[in-house]
Amino acid sequence: MTVADSPVSADQARAVIRDLVAKYETLTPAQRRNYNETATRTDFIDPLFAALGWNMHDNAEVAREDRVRRRKRVDYAFKTRGVTRFLLEAKRPRISLDDSDTIRQATDYAWNQGVDWVVLCNFDALRVFYASHFGRAERHRPVLTLGHGDYVSRFDDLWLLSRPATEARELPRQMRGLPRRQPVDEQLFEDLAEWRRDLLGAARAYNEDWTQEQCDEAVQRILNRLIFIRSVEDRGIEDPQLVSLAHELVDNPRSSGALPQRLRDLFRQLDEVYNERLFAEHFSEDYEGEAQPLVDMVKGLDHRVDGTSYDFSAIGVDVLGTIYEQYLTKVQAERERRKQQGIYYTPRFVVSYIVRNTLGRALEAARENGGIAAARQLRVLDLACGSGSFLIAAFDILDDWLAENDDSLRDTAERRQHILKENLFGVDLDAQAVEVTRLNLWLRAVDRRQRLPDIPNIREGNSLVDESFDWQGQFAQVFREGGFDVVVGNPPYVRQEALSQQFKQYAKAKYRTWHGRADLYVCFYERAHELLRPGGHFGFVSSNKFMRAAYGKTLRQYLLDETKLQEIIDFGRLPVFNDVAAYPAIVITRKRDVSGDDAQELIYAEIHSLDFQDFDVAVSEQFTMLDERSLRGDSWALAPAEDMEIFLQMRAESTPLEDYLGATSFFRGLTIGLNEAFIINEGARNRILRLNPQSAMLVHPVLLGKDLHRFRFSDEGRYLINVPKGWTRAHCGRAEPESWMREQHPSLMEHLGQFEERARRRYDKGEFWWELRSCVYLDEFTRTKIVFPDIARESRFTMDYEGFMLTNTCYFMPLEDYFLLGLLNSRPVFNYFRFQVPAVGGSGGNEGGWLRWIYQYVSRIPVARADPADPRRQTIERCVREALELAPRHAKAEREKLDERHDMARRLAEIDAAIDEAVCSLYGLSDAQRRRVLEG
Repeated sequence: MTVADSPVSADQARAVIRDLVAKYETLTPAQRRNYNETATRTDFIDPLFAALGWNMHDNAEVAREDRVRRRKRVDYAFKTRGVTRFLLEAKRPRISLDDSDTIRQATDYAWNQGVDWVVLCNFDALRVFYASHFGRAERHRPVLTLGHGDYVSRFDDLWLLSRPATEARELPRQMRGLPRRQPVDEQLFEDLAEWRRDLLGAARAYNEDWTQEQCDEAVQRILNRLIFIRSVEDRGIEDPQLVSLAHELVDNPRSSGALPQRLRDLFRQLDEVYNERLFAEHFSEDYEGEAQPLVDMVKGLDHRVDGTSYDFSAIGVDVLGTIYEQYLTKVQAERERRKQQGIYYTPRFVVSYIVRNTLGRALEAARENGGIAAARQLRVLDLACGSGSFLIAAFDILDDWLAENDDSLRDTAERRQHILKENLFGVDLDAQAVEVTRLNLWLRAVDRRQRLPDIPNIREGNSLVDESFDWQGQFAQVFREGGFDVVVGNPPYVRQEALSQQFKQYAKAKYRTWHGRADLYVCFYERAHELLRPGGHFGFVSSNKFMRAAYGKTLRQYLLDETKLQEIIDFGRLPVFNDVAAYPAIVITRKRDVSGDDAQELIYAEIHSLDFQDFDVAVSEQFTMLDERSLRGDSWALAPAEDMEIFLQMRAESTPLEDYLGATSFFRGLTIGLNEAFIINEGARNRILRLNPQSAMLVHPVLLGKDLHRFRFSDEGRYLINVPKGWTRAHCGRAEPESWMREQHPSLMEHLGQFEERARRRYDKGEFWWELRSCVYLDEFTRTKIVFPDIARESRFTMDYEGFMLTNTCYFMPLEDYFLLGLLNSRPVFNYFRFQVPAVGGSGGNEGGWLRWIYQYVSRIPVARADPADPRRQTIERCVREALELAPRHAKAEREKLDERHDMARRLAEIDAAIDEAVCSLYGLSDAQRRRVLEG
């Protein structure tokens, strides 16, 4: 970015800074030496950054950092959209900016806070450091150095620290390519996993009387204690005893043998200060074995081998909670329970959004309806709490709100005791997750050396099964007063295939939302709303598939009946949960009360990218208001009101495709089970038939879904070996079937024999391993038919006159109907369809996503009514015939880069436009509706 590109007046900034430099240069050397830090900030550093566009008096934009007893924090945090972009350490002019300890402390602190850039400034000079540089020496070397005389002559460089340039991320762009070390959360996560692995290995080897569960519990208890101790030490609440131990271990390695006992003594000492749960005597203190894993952990929690220093006063508790959630996920994966429990950590921006838009609203509603006393008693539940990330966010909101509004809870310790005892509730199936939730909340609450508040309402149990967890008995007071006020969370992602038959039978009897093909999260929706009081607030992040999938019908109806939907934020296939294809959406509701009306109106937003600086802004830029019409029918068509008007018009002037087809059936391609064995190329086919021509009856041209395109298909020379179920038995007579096949079709069986073992194991097979599964409609493949793939980003219907076989990635309708083919490929029908179906990628209304073109959705496409003599229908049929002839020629011309390909492309575009116009007319769309369909 150059100065001229800035949306604010850079020229004015340059003039102010020129005057500021001139003022500084009027100072004598003695005067500069005598300037203290406070005066330097007031007279020079604050005005410098104010000239660069920063509001130095707005703590939300430029935060003045506090200092803690053990570590000195930097002075300023510069923020845009709530995110810290760089830190600034201010010095007096006489102090050098090249002091290695100052640089190391500042860059370490920045890294621990997840901030990439650090500025050291004494106004006489300015240095910029990249705190996330991979190299230890390199991150202590400035990437930008300016003397005060450069502030004007190299103004473009200085401008990189301006507010507009920071908003535009110009500094990272200018410095791109610098090697980046792991962020603190990823590094600490890896260290925790490594320390746990080593300590667990030692515990198993030397403590033979411990069970596997006891080993897990002991190691987790030790980790929890050490993390807590390091946190309170770095925050200045405790003297640095663990850090001193770490330094002693470095200076005197022989002292390592005494470490287990030294830790026991420290735990007993801290038990007297804090509470009986975290540091109470525990069998983990009887750990026997080599001390090295403990040594590595104690040393690593202070200084890593790469020179990085962990600062737990800078690592936010919410970050620590996220790290622990990832860590627990890894632990559970190692125990082979991840598949069963489906636990994935929730990104902080999702947690924050849900909690602010549920608990935040509940607080304001409580104040309006019952005053501060009502707000003080709000109860927040996460019924699958994991490491407690949602409860941590709820704690923060309650702590800030009550501190500002409730005079009776001004004392920090008393207020936080109240929140932990009265406001927060959590349940989880995993005992270690429950302990980590308590740890994270203690870390959030502790601000002085005193007894930790007990957290009575975080409990272990199965939230869905009454016999395993009695909600009414466990939280009797809550239900005497009507239920929970807020329920938030991220229910486990467990597919129905992983659920036990016992649970499925229980769920069928217990939950009205249950469907035989539903994933587990569906039950969590119902349970959560059961636990809410009337009018209570609900917020989940879960799979979005229930909104359109058949199995979600019962949940959709439940939400319409029992709730007022408020927001749906749809992420489609974006990797919100990293490598997990969860297709997530945020759903926010209020449970209906007796006075609620039936009308639904909600905010709906599709998020197309995770590359945003502020999630609230991303939602505000994408949202639309939806009403009742979007939530009726066989699936939710989450479309703006203008589109819903179009869809309703199309339905009114049409017949569903399944009714239009009448007696004509709708078929899927063949399920093979082992494509690499049964689908062969032309060379393999020729070799088989050259030796055994009689095998031709069993080898047929075949198309896959990826071969099917708009008005054409690609014949890639693939062939299907199709020995149908029952064919061998019907032809072999009294001969032994496999011997007969090898005698009659030796080259074919020789080819298949390479895959015999896998072919025998496959589920989709016929009577014998060389046969395909039964298909009663084999003869239908030979007819002229409309064919299309089962997954596609756009309409890809075409006609097959040649009788190709099709795999199960294709569907077909055996009829020669040019009108229907044109309509299915039209823009109005695609626009309708994409809002009605669940997406494999993107979201249902997102054209960039992969859509499911399967029977249950395609069969509901509205087919416009048109008499055969209707000129519009005749136009469509004429255009389709031309497209079927031209599209294959155009594809060939494109491959061969022929000049005529451009004329062909123009003609195909004209054909598409003519079809679209005729289809719009048949549906009776207005001019405005046509423009929305064809241009939007």
